[in-house]
Amino acid sequence: MSTSVDELNFDEYMEKAMPGVTRASFEKGFRDFGPVQPLLKLIDTRAMDTLFRIVDEHLRYDISARAIDRRQWGQDYDRWLKLLDGADDKVAELETFVRSFDQARSPRTASGARAMLKQVRAFRGRMDRLFFQKEYQVRASRSVVERLYVKRAVYELTLDLDGFTVYNFPKLKTKDRQVILAAAMAGARMYTKTELEKSDVVARIPQQVSRAKRYYTKYYLDVGEIRVVSYLGASRRGKKQPKQT
Repeated sequence: MSTSVDELNFDEYMEKAMPGVTRASFEKGFRDFGPVQPLLKLIDTRAMDTLFRIVDEHLRYDISARAIDRRQWGQDYDRWLKLLDGADDKVAELETFVRSFDQARSPRTASGARAMLKQVRAFRGRMDRLFFQKEYQVRASRSVVERLYVKRAVYELTLDLDGFTVYNFPKLKTKDRQVILAAAMAGARMYTKTELEKSDVVARIPQQVSRAKRYYTKYYLDVGEIRVVSYLGASRRGKKQPKQT
């Protein structure tokens, strides 16, 4: 079933998503992750709650991204922008047409044209404000949809987990922060049982973080967009993405 632009509300998709990872199962998976054992004393209840909130949000994001027909929405956005541009052009043409009678030889025609022109300009002012508002909404929504790729969802999760560890454990060695990040991924069931048993998943984290940072540069820094995070606590809500090392 396709969804129109008017029905676009990604938050509703996320709210209805069922990740299958609970707070309790996340903590168990986190604590059962072997390499994190020496670091568990650093993870208090508040930290575990925050890590779960980060993971839960991104799991919902991942499920929602898979469910959305991005191509359909992209085409819908393009039609919206075409409508806005076309309507704006037509209103401008109408003003030009009416203005052409403003200096007509017939006083009655000129007077009627001036009265009509006043109404057309007032109408165009209202439409200009509407066009600006709608175009901003459509372009912002299209930007969100363009990011709805599963791989990008993993990058967003990686940025938040890495940012959380950098912010909360600034003196911890990079390797240890990477272990905490991997433990959170394990708690989120991002690894299969075989991967956890037979491969060094922590060794993948540096490359994963590196790719996430390149993604961050391309989709945020290069376009001048601020990436707002919510894991810094109520008093810090709305802060920019912490600098990652």
